[in-house]
Order: sequence, then C-alpha cells, then structure tokens
Amino acid sequence: MKIEGDNLTLDDFKRVVFDFEKVEVSKEDLERIKEQRKRFEKIINRGVFYGVNTGFGENASIRISMEAIDRIQKNIVMSHSAGVGEFLNPYHVRGTVLLRLNSLLNLNSGVREEVIISLISLLNSNLVPCVRRYGSVGASGDLAPLSEIACFLTGDYHQERVFIFRDGRWHLTSYEDVKGMIPEIQLKAKEGLALINGTQATTSIGVINLIRSKKLLKISNLIFSLTADVMRANSSFLDERLLKLKKHKGPVKIGEEVREFLQGSRRIDTSSRVQDPYSIRCYPQVAGAIYDNLEWVETILVKEMNSVSDNPVMIGESILSGGNFHAEPVGFALELLNMSMVELGNISERRSFLMMNPAKNKEFPPFMAEIPGEMSGFMIAQYTAASLASYNKTLAMPSIVDTIPTSAGQEDHVSMAYNSALRGERIIENLIYILAIELLIALQGAKFIKGEGLGRGGEELYKKLNERIPFYRDHVQLNVLIEEIKKFIEKEISIP
Repeated sequence: MKIEGDNLTLDDFKRVVFDFEKVEVSKEDLERIKEQRKRFEKIINRGVFYGVNTGFGENASIRISMEAIDRIQKNIVMSHSAGVGEFLNPYHVRGTVLLRLNSLLNLNSGVREEVIISLISLLNSNLVPCVRRYGSVGASGDLAPLSEIACFLTGDYHQERVFIFRDGRWHLTSYEDVKGMIPEIQLKAKEGLALINGTQATTSIGVINLIRSKKLLKISNLIFSLTADVMRANSSFLDERLLKLKKHKGPVKIGEEVREFLQGSRRIDTSSRVQDPYSIRCYPQVAGAIYDNLEWVETILVKEMNSVSDNPVMIGESILSGGNFHAEPVGFALELLNMSMVELGNISERRSFLMMNPAKNKEFPPFMAEIPGEMSGFMIAQYTAASLASYNKTLAMPSIVDTIPTSAGQEDHVSMAYNSALRGERIIENLIYILAIELLIALQGAKFIKGEGLGRGGEELYKKLNERIPFYRDHVQLNVLIEEIKKFIEKEISIP
C-alpha cells in the first residue's frame, strides 16, 4: 500500500495494522522529502525556532548552540520516554507507527528520508517495540508513548523485550535477538521532536476502539433480534413509516437491520402486549443514535489520521509554531464514542433483567431456571451485567473536561484525550461481557422452545451456539459459559 500523507482510510488502517499489508512511499515523495529537508536546513540557520535551536516546553527560551542541535534530539526522546505500567496492545503501537508515518508524509515536518525509511521498515516487519501504557496528557503530543517508539528506531531502546508476530499471534522476545532488524537512525535537527509531537497514539487506540464499536453495534442488533423473539415483541416499533418520522438516519438503519434479522419469525406479534418496555420498544432510537454518533466519530478520526500534528511545522519558506499537537478534537470524539458504548451496554443489561422478570415474561420460569427455587438460573449473571454497566457509567466521566498544567505552566491546558482512548478500551471489554450475558439468557429462552419459530437472526445464533452452550441446569459455574459466549462474540467481530 502506498502511503501518501493525506488520504488514509479506516480500511487502509485495518489492512496495514491487522493484516500486515506492506507499505511503501513513492520515489516522488521521497524526493520531495529530500528537497524539503534542504530548505529546512537553510532556514534554521537564519533564526531562532522552537525545538530546533531552543529547549523544549518551558525551556523554549533557552537558546541551543549549533554544536548541540543534533544532540538534544536524542536527549528529548530519552527523557520523554517516561511512560509507566503494562505494555500497550501491539496493534495499538502498529497503528501509532502508521499514523506517524502518514503525518510526516504531509511534508511539513522537515525530517530526512532516513526517518521515513526507518518507519516503513518497522511497519513492514513483524516487530513492535514494547510501549508503556500510561503517561500521555494528550497535548504537546503523545510524548511518552511516541518517545519509546523513537528510542527503538534510534537503537537507544532500553526495554529488554519486544513483541514479535509469528504463528498467528504476538509473542514477547528478547530485544537483543532482533536488534539490527530495523535500520537505526541518528537523529538530526528537529527529528526527535517530529517523531514524538503528535496525537497518533491517542488516535490509533481510538480508531481501533471505533472499529470494534461498529462491529459490536451490528452484533448487538443480532442479539436484540433473538431477545425480541424470546419476548414475543410487538413489532410496530420497527415500522419504517414510524421510524422515518424521527428524521434521523440511525433509527431507520437499525430498524431495517433488525427487521431483516426477524424475517420468518413466528413468535413476533403473538403476545397480548400492545407495547413492550422501553429496552425493546426504543431500541431503534437508542441504537440509531449510537449509529449516527459512530459516523460522526469516524469523520473526526479520519481527519486526524491525515492531519499534521507536529510543532513547529514548515510551510513553504516559513517555520511556524502552534498547537496542532493538541488532541481536543480527538478527545471530544472519543468521549462520544465512550458514552455510546456505555449506553449500548445499559440497554442490553435492561433486556437481560426483563427476560428473567416473571411480571413481564410469563412464558418462561423466573430467572430462566428450569426448576425455580431449587435452581437460581441466570439470576447472578444479571448481577454481573449490572455491575459492569455501573462500572462503565463511572468510566463515562469525560477526561476531556479535566486538565492539569504541565511544563511549569507553559503547557497550561492539556486535553487528556489519551486517557479517553484508554477508558474506551475498558468500556468495550465490559460491553462484550454485558452483551454475552444477554445472549446467554436469550439462548436459554430459545432452548426452552427448542429453537422453534425464531426469525433468521435468532435461528442463526441458535444453530451456532446450541451445541456449544448446554441448556443450563445450575450444573456448571456460570462464568464458564459467559466466557465461552464472550469468545464467540470476539470471533464474530473478528478484531484481534
């Protein structure tokens, strides 16, 4: 795949990051990189420019001698590698490398050809440096995680291990065993800063969260169709004429998909209820709003994927300092993504509660237990879903409204968007469990009726899971079955 700097798509991201598609840069772009570097070196001899011949952050007022200009680039990536905690998912790091390469190819950063080639080599290998999870405040770029990647490229990497992809999965291996597989670079003026001053770690994690969220919304629609069958829902809430009155795209889209999953159902519209509870009747409006939110989030993240977030930047013969490294646009988008996934879990948990409530579902025994009283059935599974839904609500508190000044006050407002991305990852993991519990309970209902009368979507789930998940008689630890359903969902959304 040819990387050009301004036209990367979500599908491109998936093909490179998950499928290991090789990347390249055109000869013409490499020539433009060389020409830009020549102009950059002429310009920096004529004035004072932040991060080139000055210190960094609050040290911007300190002038650096010509002899030290290259040396401070190594200094910055070493000193800024201050992240802590466990390692990021290797796919997050691959995505970060891809997005940093793409940003530098906008030809505004003044780096040499060697930097571009080193990033390409890393992407085209099966190696990923171990990058500590915590440390970015989402302004002045994702300095801590990006610095660890830069240290790997320069050979100043001080972790003992790296990730290597083989036999279909990631392994940790000794750094000494792979040292030299990626061409090392000696940083020149501005290049250390150019490698670390960006929003790429936040955006990479956010993009992967978005990809997973889009797939989870689809499987939520499928699970919902089984629940609607089990509950003998009144289908009037899915009428396209009704949904179009709302004037939003999402509810119409969700209604269409759920109607397709319910095709052939002989249970829908067979109860005496005129209206179902909101967790069923309002699903197109709730999931539809989430669908619309995800579309907006995608537009923001794709723009950021193709943006220049460096500082300073070179435009023509000028070198300008600004704040493109500030991740506020990404942060707002990721907070909306996070809240959307929390709501998808909230309404799923309510349906789990509904299916086991004898006041609302008289067809099946309380808690879907074969012998109520003697057996507890799925009573505590709903407790678990409630616990996770509540946990997700606390995780919905937006990081973007918080700021702690850094660098002696020079960086007095930061986005904390990186934390938004990390919280989103945890929210999604919790959501998968919540959906798994709804599916497990709905499947038990389908087993009571031996799968008869289900619509196309419910029948599909029943066939895939009937033998894999036994009829529950309090005969096995329930978390074993929950984990099995979770694995099924993860395979269905097919994201590593």
